[in-house]
Amino acid sequence: MLTKTTSADTLANAKAARASRTLAAKSKTIAANQLTGNTAGASVINTPMPATPTFQPAPVGGTPALRSYLHREAAAFEPGEGERPLNGTVRLRFMVRADGKISNLKVVGGLRTNYDNEALRMAREGPTWQPGIAAGRRADLPMELTITF
Repeated sequence: MLTKTTSADTLANAKAARASRTLAAKSKTIAANQLTGNTAGASVINTPMPATPTFQPAPVGGTPALRSYLHREAAAFEPGEGERPLNGTVRLRFMVRADGKISNLKVVGGLRTNYDNEALRMAREGPTWQPGIAAGRRADLPMELTITF
């Protein structure tokens, strides 16, 4: 017995066929991922790697040890004969090279020449530095240091 096909039946058949094709495509993708071991899907391929963090140089022994050294040395500093002592800060700027040595030592905010020279001496003779890391490698990075007298 032949039945008459209506437009509703045709629409239902088309939807069923479309769902069947979608299900077949998904199962092929799942099977391919299981064969290659990639269960995360194709979006992982286009995901960029996160940027490597930059680590600033640090004094060997830590910042508290550096501060203790600077405080001890500044307290022992005596200005020249006939000069009155000053209270204040000297700001230094320098580069910590990839090998941990400092270079380009400059006074960017000073008190008086003898105080500036003493601050430069303390920085040169102070603790060594661990180099900073940029782009995953040791790098020359700038640092600032404040010495209080």
